[in-house]
Amino acid sequence: MEVLERENTALTQAADVSLIAAVRALADGPLAELVDDIDQRGIYPKSVLQRLGEIGGLSAHINQPGRVADYGLAIRAMTEISRVCGATGFMVWCHDVCGVYMEKSGNPHLMGDALTRHNAGNTLGATGMSNPMKTFAGIETFLLHAQKIDGGYRINGTLPWVSNLGPDHYFGAVADIANADASAPKTEVMFMVHCDAPGVELRNCPS
Repeated sequence: MEVLERENTALTQAADVSLIAAVRALADGPLAELVDDIDQRGIYPKSVLQRLGEIGGLSAHINQPGRVADYGLAIRAMTEISRVCGATGFMVWCHDVCGVYMEKSGNPHLMGDALTRHNAGNTLGATGMSNPMKTFAGIETFLLHAQKIDGGYRINGTLPWVSNLGPDHYFGAVADIANADASAPKTEVMFMVHCDAPGVELRNCPS
């Protein structure tokens, strides 16, 4: 058993080294070639993010068959990207966090194939949790509001400054739930928003 454990550890360490080397090559090559256009022209590095997913750089923090989540490895991969382009590194963080929402949701629609595609960079996600976190801290109030209807909730509101969005992307968010009884405890609902869903409109934030 001890020999087997040592072999497994050695294999994992070798895989980690290989992953970081691949991420570094991606950062120093294709990403470095785009970095000026990203910073000066606002070019979205979709090809880099997708390639990062292909080599495993977007999934190290997610539990997978035969491999437990390694947040340290995910941070190291993110560091290699951020070393070359901070904006792209931040988008990697947004996508990675979205993956955690999906993994921990317990919702079959967000796990399985959907999470596999997310981890591989086939689909891209983001996080809209700035406003909820500030609300929980007493700094802001909820900007999204939910009304219970048959089959789910209807969400209304405007959420600014959500990064890593595109027409075919999605993001996690939280809304407070309307209650006619003012004395009732306040409740919230967390959900995923598809940017191309009916009723969803993307707008550019002022620079």
